[in-house]
Amino acid sequence: NRYIQSASLNGKPLNAAWFYSEEAMIGGELVLKMGPKPNKKWGLQPLPSQEVKIVTTPYVTSDNKLFLKQAKVTMACDTKNSALFYTLDGQTPTMQSTLYTKPFTISESTTIKMLAISDGKSSLINTAYLEKAGFREPAEIGEVEPGLTYNYYEGVFHATGDILTAQPIESGIATHFSIASQKKVNFFAYTFDGFIKIPQDGLYTFILQSNDGARLSLDDRLLINNDGLHPIIERVQKVGLKAGYHKISTIYFQEGGSNHLKLLW
Repeated sequence: NRYIQSASLNGKPLNAAWFYSEEAMIGGELVLKMGPKPNKKWGLQPLPSQEVKIVTTPYVTSDNKLFLKQAKVTMACDTKNSALFYTLDGQTPTMQSTLYTKPFTISESTTIKMLAISDGKSSLINTAYLEKAGFREPAEIGEVEPGLTYNYYEGVFHATGDILTAQPIESGIATHFSIASQKKVNFFAYTFDGFIKIPQDGLYTFILQSNDGARLSLDDRLLINNDGLHPIIERVQKVGLKAGYHKISTIYFQEGGSNHLKLLW
């Protein structure tokens, strides 16, 4: 008797092969009457539609979140035919806020809050911050020599901060950011210090790739944090720099797996 002939839930006939989870949560009695052959007239009621229409969160599609003089702002929402409203003064947007109809331009650092409306339903509110870049001043130094000073360490490190209390087993001058001279396959670390020559005022993009932990500092300020134990991860950051020499430092440690450190700009 493997086939359901009929069913009842809390004493009432159950003609569907399903019931709502709310009914299960409050408890009760489900009785199934079984038989040797299928009852092809039982359980034919289809599942109710579980599609719930939502309005997706709007977003800024512009890729220039950091800009020099002006930024063109474009916005979008994946829910078709939705109306977008926004504010530029930090206020929560409503249907009475500015309606987005076409891209617009900003010339100062701006917080944009967005709301999408479709068929009377509202999206979540999204916030985007577009920053007008300030320029970091170069270091006041004299003549510099080619290369980077480096320290090489061996030991078990779980974060880049662990390296700062360790004693290096080798120091010297490297031609570039490279870990090719490591003495071990695992459990080692490096620090690199030097200067980067910026040819002209502008926005510069820095890319740091590493397995396990790495940090990149520029002008003694942390620019990219890729710390911790992890496989190869790439992180990207833009910064405004004035022409001249800027101090650059990188810390890296490797605990296990692959060895990878690459810095690009």
